[in-house]
Amino acid sequence: MKKLWLFGLSLCSILLAGCNNGDEGLVDVPDAGIHQAVSIVVTPKNAQIPVGLPLQFEAIATLDDGTTVDVTSNPSLSWSSSNNDIATIDNQGLLTSVSTGQVTITAKGINKDGSIVEDTSDVTVTNATVTELLVTPKATSVSKGLSQAFKAEAIMSDGQVIDVTKNAELTWSSSDTEVASISSDGPNKGHAIGLATGTSEIKAQGIVGDTEFSNTAVLTVNEAVIQSFNVTPDTTSIPVGLDTVLKAEITLTDGSVKDVTQDADWTTTDPTVLDVNNTVGNKGSVHAKKTSTSPVDVTASVIVSGTEYTDSTAITVTTAAVTSLSVTPETVDLPVGLTQEFIAQAELSDGTSLDVTKNTAVSWTTSDSSIATVDKGIVTSVAEGNVTVTAVGVVGEQRFSDSATLTVTPTVVTNIIISPQSANTPVGLKKQFTATAVFSDDSELDVTNNAAISWTTGEATIATVSNDADSKGIVKGESVGKTTVTATGVLGSQSLQATADLEVTKAVITDFQVTPAISASALGLPTSFIATATLSDSTSLDVTNNPEVSWSASNTGVATVTNGEVDGNGVATGIAVGVTNITASASVNGENWQSSGELTVNNAAIVGISIDTTDNEVAVGKTLAMKAIGELSDGNTTDLTTDDRSTWVIEDTSMASVSNAAEDKGTVTGVKLGSTNITVSGEFDGLTLDATTALDVVGPYRRPLLADETAYEEDTKEEIVYVDSTGTTQMPGPGPDIYGYAAVGVDVAIAECQLRGEELVSNPTSLAIYLNEGNDDTSTWPLNFRYFWTTKMSTGEPETWFKYRDSVFFNDDTAKFEISGQDPDSHAFVICEHK
Repeated sequence: MKKLWLFGLSLCSILLAGCNNGDEGLVDVPDAGIHQAVSIVVTPKNAQIPVGLPLQFEAIATLDDGTTVDVTSNPSLSWSSSNNDIATIDNQGLLTSVSTGQVTITAKGINKDGSIVEDTSDVTVTNATVTELLVTPKATSVSKGLSQAFKAEAIMSDGQVIDVTKNAELTWSSSDTEVASISSDGPNKGHAIGLATGTSEIKAQGIVGDTEFSNTAVLTVNEAVIQSFNVTPDTTSIPVGLDTVLKAEITLTDGSVKDVTQDADWTTTDPTVLDVNNTVGNKGSVHAKKTSTSPVDVTASVIVSGTEYTDSTAITVTTAAVTSLSVTPETVDLPVGLTQEFIAQAELSDGTSLDVTKNTAVSWTTSDSSIATVDKGIVTSVAEGNVTVTAVGVVGEQRFSDSATLTVTPTVVTNIIISPQSANTPVGLKKQFTATAVFSDDSELDVTNNAAISWTTGEATIATVSNDADSKGIVKGESVGKTTVTATGVLGSQSLQATADLEVTKAVITDFQVTPAISASALGLPTSFIATATLSDSTSLDVTNNPEVSWSASNTGVATVTNGEVDGNGVATGIAVGVTNITASASVNGENWQSSGELTVNNAAIVGISIDTTDNEVAVGKTLAMKAIGELSDGNTTDLTTDDRSTWVIEDTSMASVSNAAEDKGTVTGVKLGSTNITVSGEFDGLTLDATTALDVVGPYRRPLLADETAYEEDTKEEIVYVDSTGTTQMPGPGPDIYGYAAVGVDVAIAECQLRGEELVSNPTSLAIYLNEGNDDTSTWPLNFRYFWTTKMSTGEPETWFKYRDSVFFNDDTAKFEISGQDPDSHAFVICEHK
């Protein structure tokens, strides 16, 4: 389990945050105590907004202890516009532009003692019009159960780009609500959720003036193959009273990592020690409320493709103290209209330091908001002059603060330069463009990420460009073609613009993988490996059978792999026990790609089972040993008759029984005449196998040997008479031309025939006639019937009647069956129909 150490700090007052306590007055917050607002700062300053679009203002009150409180929606704060015909503003600070012109927006608050604090901001409502609505990302994928944030931007005729994702007039929809849904209101507006595998078109639609604008993007929902789920960071230190932000990430089998912090549910085992934020947009934020002698778990859980994943981090809050606060850089010169980031660093008593720039416990102010404003360390210059930028934190009765000096210069931006001036990128890949401001004194400044700069492309279907704070100027190729990339800046009273050329080329291979990465197979069994090329446009191609891909095994003594076939390449077959790598290699446009999967070949496995049907007939009261044959993956067989995994079953136990005892497993005993089925089954090497064959239960009759038999197996106690084809006695027997007959009494023979089937003849003369009528289905000797040589004597020694044998043989000269022997009246053949 990971451990996150939070060090206790008596910086309780740093937690000042805006929340009303019910008393009258602007700054009625429990943590504020007796403090009052000494000033209010309204932002943005000197804003420009096209007619018909809204603009959200923010009011931040600075208290007499240097801390700040957001009072934008405070009921003791009033908002007003100097000209409602140009723009109106509601009590939440939301401005609605009505017509072109300039207005002043005022926020006025009243403290408990009746003192008034106020601030203003000038707004210019321009005649710029919306030329295009752009939804990004244009094409992306998400795993089932996870979310994907989409962004809607209004491209204005003056080059500005305005984020309208959450605009009240904008609606979001999904073309296939069974594949994906998307929120069209609330804090999740523009967030899509993958519901089922497939593709859906995400659409943003809105009306500006009398014109309707819309744009779409494509969302593909897939089944995620997750390799791991982790909460990070593994370790950190933070004082009590401050915050830290945890992140939840899933790693897919293709190596890609997706941030699912906002998709996860966050919990803590002790909310009295740690408070975990579970609201959308702030999920994963942890606040240390008090010290703890034992670790407290913070857990994130997320459901992806129907499977829940969880991970935890153990956080121990211990005591530490803030010794100082520092702000860097110490001095900055900044032209009007640009931004500068300042960093606040808390030095702790244990010798460590902590970046608290964006921590909710730190308040930022400037000495003159008409010259510059600040939000979480980001300073925006408004007008020429000097200001101090201050970060404040209160520790008990102590107050920690530090300041930096900002000089807003009158330097004029004379030009903006984009680099590179010409570039190309494949579909799906990104290219960073930079914007540099050139000033009247010939100095230069990188303004790529500056809030005053808006980025656009000439054709969004060919390429899109990011205006997000952390990725401004990054262009993504969407489809093959040529377009332009433009940076537009409104700096002071100037509007400057620069353009570069971009060509988007065909998608290229960005990744090449063989799957499975690790596999095991039995000797002789095939294992299919797949080669997949991932392209820059996020599509994947199965290139297993591509003629440019070759397959090989690192140890050909362990396995072979198919290669160079039209179809069926990448199939490895183990030929010896061991380990080998199966590798796919390709060369595309001068780039070599290679990937391997590991194959372990184990001993041959049982892949099939059958029952030996050489003999599936058992007499009533007799036994028959059945045999189960296992088919091995290497082509060999093994006897599974008495294997511990084998189970024998008779379908109709009234006809026969079968033993599963170790000493005679598979042995069948006939119970009564009839037919049934016998089955052997079991789980062998991970496979459930079975085989079934018919079993006949017959009467206990005697019969002659058939031509292919060499021993009389049914009843060894019977005396056998051996003769040749003419009926002449032969000793010993049997042999290829010698046939044996069971000598029994007439009554016994007839009874057994009746058990067996129809009695055809009962004397030699009738037999000869029967055969000569063409009833012998082979017309050869011996006959294909079961028959008995009988005597009318039911008792007596066999030698008494052996001398008076009677026989039927086939006469080659006459081509007929004839009688041979003595005393035909005392002997007879009883012929039974052969099944």
